[in-house]
Parts: sequence; C-alpha cells; structure tokens
Amino acid sequence: MTVSRGRLVELYRKESNAKVKERLLLVIRVVDEGKLPAHVVKEIHRSKPWACYWLERYSKEDIKGLRDKPRSGRIARIPLEVSTRIKKTLRESRQ
Repeated sequence: MTVSRGRLVELYRKESNAKVKERLLLVIRVVDEGKLPAHVVKEIHRSKPWACYWLERYSKEDIKGLRDKPRSGRIARIPLEVSTRIKKTLRESRQ
C-alpha cells in the first residue's frame, strides 16, 4: 500500500517520536519528492546504510516499518517500594 504525500506530511507533523519523525522525513524526500538518498542523508546528517535500511523497511512494512521493534533484553528494575512489599510478603508467608 502506498501512502499519499498528504498523509505522510500529516503523520510527520503529528509524530512526537524524533526518530520516527526523522525516518518519515527521509521517506517524504526520497519516495515522494524523488530526491536521491545520498543527498537526503547529507541534509539530515545520517549515513547511506541508515537510509537504505529504513527505506527498505518502509517498502516492506509501510508506515509501521518506521517504528522501532521491541527488543529483548534486561528486565526493567522494579521500584524500591514494590520490592520491599514483595520481601515483606515473603517474610510473612514463611512465618
């Protein structure tokens, strides 16, 4: 599915995530305006491989491809008060 220029510009204006906004700008300038990726990356101070990666993701997954995918990794730490409550509950259950 191809997204119209007006829709791309609207998404660009409403986007709050700076990374996604930068990727949308790349797509608008390359796909819609017909500029060369090499020229666009110079304007936005990025590399050619970066542009190729995001343009390919856009061509495969459309707008959804411009968002970061969830990554596996270390579990976020729980707040101190939560861990304290858990420890307290465990101590009470042992008694």
